[in-house]
Amino acid sequence: MKSILAYADKQSLFPGQEIEFKVSSENIKEYDLKIVRLKEPSVGEGEDYPEYNPIEMETDLPKKMEGRKQETPFGSYGIVEKEGLFGNVTESSILGFNTHIFPTLIKEENSTVFQISNQDGKHNYKLSINNEGFELSNDDSQDIQKFDVSLKSNRWYYIDVEFDLKNNQGIFKLQAINEKVRIKEKEVSKEFKFKISSNNILDFNTLVLAADLDKTNSKKYFPRDCFNGKIDVFNVWTDVRKNKIITLDGAANDMADQELIDIIDGNNAKLVNFPTRAVTGIEWDGNTTNFVVDPRSYAAVHFHEDDLYDSDWETDFTLKVPDTWESGVYAAYLRSEDDDREFYVPFMLRASKGKEKKCVFLVSTATYAAYANMNLRVTAQFNELIHGRLTVTDYTDWYMINYPELGLSNYDIHRDGSVVFYSSMKRPVTNFRPTGRLYKMCMDLLIIAYLERSGIEYDVIADEDVHREGYESLKPYNTVITSSHPEYYSANMLDSLDKLVNNSGRLMYLGGNGFFWVTGYHEEYPGIVEVRRNGQFFAWSSYDCGEPFLSFTKEQGGTWGSAGRPPEQLAGVGFILQGFDKCEGYRRSEASYDDRVKFIFEGIDDEIIGDFGILQGGAAGYEMDVYNEANGSPQHALVIASSEDHSNLYEMLEVKVESYLDFHTPIDKARIRSDIVFFETPSGGAVFSVGSIAWAGSFSVNNYDNNIKKLTDNVLHRFVDSELFKFPEAE
Repeated sequence: MKSILAYADKQSLFPGQEIEFKVSSENIKEYDLKIVRLKEPSVGEGEDYPEYNPIEMETDLPKKMEGRKQETPFGSYGIVEKEGLFGNVTESSILGFNTHIFPTLIKEENSTVFQISNQDGKHNYKLSINNEGFELSNDDSQDIQKFDVSLKSNRWYYIDVEFDLKNNQGIFKLQAINEKVRIKEKEVSKEFKFKISSNNILDFNTLVLAADLDKTNSKKYFPRDCFNGKIDVFNVWTDVRKNKIITLDGAANDMADQELIDIIDGNNAKLVNFPTRAVTGIEWDGNTTNFVVDPRSYAAVHFHEDDLYDSDWETDFTLKVPDTWESGVYAAYLRSEDDDREFYVPFMLRASKGKEKKCVFLVSTATYAAYANMNLRVTAQFNELIHGRLTVTDYTDWYMINYPELGLSNYDIHRDGSVVFYSSMKRPVTNFRPTGRLYKMCMDLLIIAYLERSGIEYDVIADEDVHREGYESLKPYNTVITSSHPEYYSANMLDSLDKLVNNSGRLMYLGGNGFFWVTGYHEEYPGIVEVRRNGQFFAWSSYDCGEPFLSFTKEQGGTWGSAGRPPEQLAGVGFILQGFDKCEGYRRSEASYDDRVKFIFEGIDDEIIGDFGILQGGAAGYEMDVYNEANGSPQHALVIASSEDHSNLYEMLEVKVESYLDFHTPIDKARIRSDIVFFETPSGGAVFSVGSIAWAGSFSVNNYDNNIKKLTDNVLHRFVDSELFKFPEAE
């Protein structure tokens, strides 16, 4: 397959800073390189669409680059490397290893439970599991010990391997932990003896959990035959089992840490590619689902063959952004004209400190990360059903199928059936681009295209910037504009927007299904988010109910509504339902003629607004929010327009409508809608929310001459005005 794939070491930066790009190409000898500024997406042609015109920036980078393929170390593992790791062991010693394992995918092929080796990995022993039992092998492929035993996935087993170095023999012991199941199963207790062919174990300095490690490249190790499943406390002992020389204990440190602490002698294991922590272990009895309350019950680590944090490619080129470049959305654009292949790596350029405009567009990089490389879009059986049409794909969609090492999103399932909790941007992301279907970044670039025609200067900033810097990152601005789908939010991000609107700031929420899922960022590792749905809304999320707390932040996962911070309290509206076949317009309400919102409708006489759009024909749809006083929508807020007459596909895809209805009540179609809401804050700030992902798809219709563009202009121009809003007096 021909391909160009790439990613950057960061998603946002300031002028004067550097950004590194890593590229891999297959069957492509050479590609063109440009750095471009993106002011609109490439989503169609005609007077209803913005003309796609990426602006090439002047740089010192080469115009052409030689193609090369880079490999990705794919799959998670733990590793201890130390000279003299088994220094306390002598030629007459017994060296033993024991742990509890919980295999979640037993295959015909071997999956490595643990491995010990010398520095270059050429001499090793490894214990593997397959559908016939276990295998113990060393670097001599002829010397394989097979331990035939019937195993089941999703059961706890105790394993113990001892090497009698004096007598060149060993014992493998296996026991099923039957007392941990409610209905007792067949007892499994086995013991196998085996021969040791050499005593080079004393020279070994590496212990690897959950993978057979290829150490051919001393700078970058490649995991192979990865184990899918949990490993609880791992012990290395000598002579007698009580004489432990290494104990890797997942309960001994913070669950966000990417290492397992050796509580004996500090020979800690580095965790690579973010295996899942804060998962139930052998000691869990269901009395708590909070690892902070009982870390011993969550000492296990869940390894997966398809875990990935960083593709770990070498840097192909580095851009130092000139101080003269304006804040905006930019991208490295890589294209081979001969091979008809291209790839974009977008990045956000922030305004230099002290040079901020009044208005900032907040780019939803947390949501981009959660959806990064969403395989579900191509593989889900229900995808065409929920969209009401056939799925249209291009070659970038099929990259995810042909290159599984691109990793998974928070909407996908690991190969062993477990839920994906972590999703990273430090890899090529096929759906982070200005081309393709109207969703995520393409919709957000429609807002950028609107801002370019609004007469108001603007900056851009990324979610992760706000998370890490808090309100200080937004303080220079009096107006913050959200993306079309700001679904995933950290507590720091919510706090920052709360402070904004409570300090006379203005929030324009130009999207739908926003501020919805509790999302964690890692303090040390950039570009990765953690999402645990806690059994809410998605069928597959029911499997994580015993592990609802985020390892990064210790927060309980799920929706912000279930955590006591419903989006209605910030934006005046909250997510209710979705439908992907057709979008509609809004009908003005009686409240839209209130003097408080007279400025919003200045120059607009239409009763119906937004009954047009390049996303399924209207401004209201895809994913929608409504006003709900019971969930915290401000009492003084005005619902100035609501959509109507949505298709029955929205009824099929109802998500939160049951929150408002008795279970025995037929769904009232009048409740299937999007609401446009406005309200003021006591500090002189204000909030304007459109409650629809599709809103931005109406800006460009009729060459930007329409009532959605006009209405949004009216709001934006008033919001950037420093005059304080008057908080309405109580009636």
